[in-house]
Amino acid sequence: MCCFRSIAGFLFVAALPLLASAAQPGGFWDGRFFLPGVNGPVHAIAVNGQDLYLGGEFTSAGAVAVANIARWDGTNWAPLGLGVNGAVNALAVRGNEVFVGATFTQAGAGSASLVARWDGAAWNALGGGLRGARVNALAVDAAGALYAAGEFTNAGTVAVANIARWDGTNWSALGTGLSNDPYCCLGAGAGRARHEPVRGRILHRRRRGERELHRQMERQRMVGPGSGRG
Repeated sequence: MCCFRSIAGFLFVAALPLLASAAQPGGFWDGRFFLPGVNGPVHAIAVNGQDLYLGGEFTSAGAVAVANIARWDGTNWAPLGLGVNGAVNALAVRGNEVFVGATFTQAGAGSASLVARWDGAAWNALGGGLRGARVNALAVDAAGALYAAGEFTNAGTVAVANIARWDGTNWSALGTGLSNDPYCCLGAGAGRARHEPVRGRILHRRRRGERELHRQMERQRMVGPGSGRG
C-alpha cells in the first residue's frame, strides 16, 4: 500500500507511480479514470489492490454523491457510506480497512474526532479519537498498528504531543512526541504514508519532522507501548 498527500498541481506528479496501473498495456492512459473525476481538491491517495481511494474536499466523484472520500474500482466510483464531514488530509490502508485522518468530527452517522476507520461496510471511531486541530499523516506498520501525526494534544484519554499510536484497542504516546505538527509521516512494513515537500522552508521543515518521526517510531517498536512519555 502506498499513500501520498500533496497540494495543488504537485499532487499529479506525486501520484504518477500509483496511477500507472490506469495505463493500458500499450502505454496509453485509460480515460475512464480521469473523466469526470471529483469536483474538488484531492489531498490524499491510497491504493489497495485494484481499488484507489481519494480523500480531500469534494462532494461528487463522477456522477456519484460522496462526502470528501471516494473509491475507484477501475470502472466505477463509489462512496464510503456517508463519508466524513471535514476535509480528508491522510489515508492509510490495512487489509480491507481504510483509516482516514482529517479535521472532521463525524464519520458516517457517528461521532469521530479527527480519525476514523472504514471496515468496508461502516465507519468506526478509534476510541475517543484525537483532540486538537487536525491529522496530517497516517501510517500502518507491519504489526497492523496505526500511527497518526498532526496537531493534537490528546489521543483518547492519553496526553500526547502531535503523534500517537493506535493498537486496535488503545491509544498510546510515542515518548515525548513531536515539538511541531509534522507534515510528513513514514511507516515501515505494511503501511506507508508520505507528504511530499514542494519548496524551500517547507522542504526543510518536513524533512526535519520526518527524521524525528522515524526516531520515535523506531523507539516505539523497540520498547513497545506503555513506555510512558520519558
